[in-house]
Amino acid sequence: MITKPLERLDCQRPGVLRVSGVNATGRFLPQTKWLCFGLSSAVVLTACGGNHNNAGIAITPPTANVSVGQQQPFEIVIAGNEVNSSFTWQVNGITGGNSTVGTISDLGLFTAPTSIPSPPNVTVTAISKTSPAQALTAAAVIGPLVTISPALPMETYATQQFSASVTGTSNTAVTWQVSCSEGGAACGAISQNGLFRAPNSVPTKTQGSDLLTEGVTVTATSQAAPAFSVSNVVTIYSLNQNAQTAPIQLGASGSNANSVCAGSCLGGTLGALVTRTGNLYVLSNEHVLTRPGGGIVGDAILQPGLLDTECGATPAITVANLSQFTNVQTDNADAAIAQVVSGAVDAGGAIQELGSTVVNGVPQPGAPAQGGGIAASVSELVAKSGRSTGLTCSSVEAVHVSIKVDYSSCSSSSFTVTYSDEVTIGAANNGFTAAGDSGSLIVDAATAQPVALLFAADSTWTRPRLLAIPSPMCYYKCSERCERQHADFCRRCAACRCWMQPSSAQRRYLTGQGCCFRCHA
Repeated sequence: MITKPLERLDCQRPGVLRVSGVNATGRFLPQTKWLCFGLSSAVVLTACGGNHNNAGIAITPPTANVSVGQQQPFEIVIAGNEVNSSFTWQVNGITGGNSTVGTISDLGLFTAPTSIPSPPNVTVTAISKTSPAQALTAAAVIGPLVTISPALPMETYATQQFSASVTGTSNTAVTWQVSCSEGGAACGAISQNGLFRAPNSVPTKTQGSDLLTEGVTVTATSQAAPAFSVSNVVTIYSLNQNAQTAPIQLGASGSNANSVCAGSCLGGTLGALVTRTGNLYVLSNEHVLTRPGGGIVGDAILQPGLLDTECGATPAITVANLSQFTNVQTDNADAAIAQVVSGAVDAGGAIQELGSTVVNGVPQPGAPAQGGGIAASVSELVAKSGRSTGLTCSSVEAVHVSIKVDYSSCSSSSFTVTYSDEVTIGAANNGFTAAGDSGSLIVDAATAQPVALLFAADSTWTRPRLLAIPSPMCYYKCSERCERQHADFCRRCAACRCWMQPSSAQRRYLTGQGCCFRCHA
């Protein structure tokens, strides 16, 4: 099975993570920027039209619900061709209709009356000008016009008051609903007076093999005529996408200053804070911290990433400089570090939303547990805070997994990498991640111990799964001096489970696996 680099699920109430210590924080994932936002109204089919004895000829739509004062086009199609002008159009037997039942143009454009007729059902008829015996009919139901406002983009945890207007009936009451692909609490909640509370993390959807963020559809339905409603799609975004002032918290939007590919700007998650030889580094994925076609040591790392600044049109700050990165084709890891600019990143390693304190319903920042992390175990409850979906929870599905991951490059053809000894996180309909979350640190939900580093996902398996590098804090623990002298051993060391102070039994076991303890800083 082929997966792709990542460009939600509430397993517990916000703020249940018990965290302490320092040394790890961050998030990120490349993704192209696009927002889906707007107002739409649907045509609802409610009855059967005529079209008797007219083989090969059809009037479309055969039925429609039309709100007062609104328009609905009807078409005559013969062998795939529209021929409206060859017919005379009537409403309830009146050529051209009138203000009581609605009017219709010579080309079949029906305009509903400004008040609902009694009965509300009208018949649209098209009569052939050359063969008057040939007539086709469609049914229209006239009902109230429902509109709602506003539909502004919303941050997770935020609230927005919606209002509905109903015209054409004395009963102006509406029923409010919200929906998204994940369903349930993942879509947020709305009261019957229209107060909408955004979900705690951004809803997701599958599109082909990709996991993408999704807006929430807010619908107001007329109680007088339930067939008539209106829906607005509200864009939900995580607070992790916002620009910060120094020192920033991790789990935030970020990118290489040169992450532009074929005119599109990329970004991901600045995942965690790590230390080596007394210096502080941001840990994320290679495909997040480098640029398309390969990074250069010293490249500026921005917060927010180019994905969230309209390719640099809005301000960002340099928080780190690229220091070291894996070769994803040979090193069995998609990871990179960037040395922190003095004072630019929270020295305690705080990650957005990862803390145990909740203020006004929003989890506050917190640092993961200090140290080298723990090995993932099957069914372990985990959490992450990432650029696209924010704070989400799930569980480990498998460990020691081998999987193929597709990469694409602006400067060369696509290539596929086979990774081994990876961790998969079950993500069946739980919205754990989406494009842009790459680089997020995955921690144990109870202890906040680092478990893995998110780098890829695939929605085409029986259940969507996420791929993560095991023991992420183990990477780049080699000292620079040791790395120069023992580069091969250090690479092998990074692939092993990480015990910073191994017992004798662990040392014997890991030595048998080819691990190099002298490469640990």
